[in-house]
Amino acid sequence: MRACGLQPIPESATRLVGARDLDTQEEIVLKRSQVVRLELHQIARLGTQWPVHLHMDNDVLDAAVVPACSAFARNTTIAALSFSGWNGCLPGAGRTADACRSLLETVVRAARDPE
Repeated sequence: MRACGLQPIPESATRLVGARDLDTQEEIVLKRSQVVRLELHQIARLGTQWPVHLHMDNDVLDAAVVPACSAFARNTTIAALSFSGWNGCLPGAGRTADACRSLLETVVRAARDPE
């Protein structure tokens, strides 16, 4: 990273939003870190202090809350959006794809029409 002239993002600037299923070791590491944990309803308050890389981790995706990202997208400059992979051959893979599509459409729509 530094060889390319880039700096790592400090832990204190990292937000973990909506983590629902952390194992014991993950909890320990997070408590020792400077990563800030937020609930999904709190992301709209993040504002526009800096651009955001929004990553959607599909193995914990709750499809019922995907539209909640619209307030966040309207109030924040999203610099990147990534999705973790999933096995498209497993039962329910279509629902995961639909949820990812819904998130992407919500973010794009909010970015185009910030109200």
